[in-house]
Amino acid sequence: MSFIIGFIFKFLAYIGFGFIMEIIASAVQKVTDGEITEEDKKLKGSVALWMIPVYGLLLTIVFELVYFGLINNLFFLIRYLIWAVAFTGFEILFGFLYDKFLHIRPWDYTGEKGSILKGYTKLTLIPLWGIAGLIIEQYAKLLNYLSPYIVTYIKSLFS
Repeated sequence: MSFIIGFIFKFLAYIGFGFIMEIIASAVQKVTDGEITEEDKKLKGSVALWMIPVYGLLLTIVFELVYFGLINNLFFLIRYLIWAVAFTGFEILFGFLYDKFLHIRPWDYTGEKGSILKGYTKLTLIPLWGIAGLIIEQYAKLLNYLSPYIVTYIKSLFS
């Protein structure tokens, strides 16, 4: 039962963190991409609900396994490169899967500067994915620290 509670806690925490990061990034990107419109000055960010499985499952399972199980002791520049490549690859993979099987494109960079692979990603995002990975590492450490306390608290509610 503790594992399930901990997993659900992390799953929801990663979704929330992913949504916050994407909203901020999408708002800032509008300003940094070129001409700033009056609407861009409002810094309105957005996120698609289609990102729930990406943030929840990918970060809870894959990210934690890779980080805590394989690379957490590597030099940060190597981890940066690993995250830059891995997150770009996942963006392409999930973009393709959503497009192919659900016929939707929650993100589409077609026509934007640096767009590659049918708009599933763009070159300018690659270095940002590396930074995101290093930030998520710290968040993952926080979640692992908090998880036993959350599990104990949730269990106490039902005892």
